[in-house]
Amino acid sequence: MLKNLLPSMVLTLSLLVTGCGDAQVDKTEDAVSDQTTEAVESGESETPENSEETETPAKTLAPEDVKLTQATWDEILSAAKSHQGKIVVLDVWSTSCPPCLREFHNLVELSQKHPNRVVCLSCSTDFVGISSKPPEYYEERVRKFLSQQDAKFDNYLCSEPADEIFLKIDLASIPAVYIFGEDGELVERFDNDTQKYGDEFTYVDHILPKLNSLLKPTENQD
Repeated sequence: MLKNLLPSMVLTLSLLVTGCGDAQVDKTEDAVSDQTTEAVESGESETPENSEETETPAKTLAPEDVKLTQATWDEILSAAKSHQGKIVVLDVWSTSCPPCLREFHNLVELSQKHPNRVVCLSCSTDFVGISSKPPEYYEERVRKFLSQQDAKFDNYLCSEPADEIFLKIDLASIPAVYIFGEDGELVERFDNDTQKYGDEFTYVDHILPKLNSLLKPTENQD
């Protein structure tokens, strides 16, 4: 059994270290997606040994109730910039990206903590351009994960192949998180393309501090 598991374990470890370029892992994306989603469901990715005090609250959002829209990258970017007067956090992710799945709960918690001042959006880049696997092919798995996370905000499934998007926005691999200011202009993009944020950026160490600095002048409005 261990011998059979080794290839999947090696692939998953390589994704954790190098980031997630969707087209590069398409041949094994189904296996990786199932493993990482199960890990998120069971809490294996983050739950310590003494997990009695860290039970995940029951989620109430059904997959069919997830707000998921197919859109091009330009349409998603336009939507992110349209929320004048609010700070927008756009998380670019994929079900085949373990670091993305591991951090996603922070986006949900952020949307719940600052509902009046922060708009949270997510963009799935699961579609990699294979003709036999159009964007619709990925909807079920994307909805399933978003349902498990209780992601009640607007979510997008990008209708352009992942590699084309990455080339267009000069991104080596996901995860990536965009923060837009109240004027709709980009404040900062968080990614792991360089060593700017160390080995990898996280919500706790990098995104939340930046967001708090933007919220601080009127932090009591929520």
